[in-house]
Amino acid sequence: MAWTCINCEASNDYNASTCEVCGMERYFSISEVNDLLKMQELEPTEIKKIQTNFKRASTENKNLRQKNKELSQRMNDLESFHTKHKPEMQRLEKQVAHLHLWNKRWKIAVVLSGLTILFFLLAKITVTIQF
Repeated sequence: MAWTCINCEASNDYNASTCEVCGMERYFSISEVNDLLKMQELEPTEIKKIQTNFKRASTENKNLRQKNKELSQRMNDLESFHTKHKPEMQRLEKQVAHLHLWNKRWKIAVVLSGLTILFFLLAKITVTIQF
């Protein structure tokens, strides 16, 4: 089946999308469009499935946008809080580091004290056994 170009009225092959003579793009008649639509018509159940999936995706997209907006607001709040309290946080971090240092020193002192006491107890026991 051939189609006729609306520009130069040349007859063209059915599968050609442009006119072989003038290069004009093919225009489909209303009957051809209706025939093509009838050939590719989807079943009503498939259309409902597509509509349901579209609605589900739209709802999920809306929820994700809302959650993104809330998280962005929280992030902005945290950034402003961090900038506002940065010097105080640095001071507290230094104090914590200093406390960790003193904690290590106390642990070493306790261990050395325990070893010293153990040494003196062992020395006393050996002295009493010899006499």
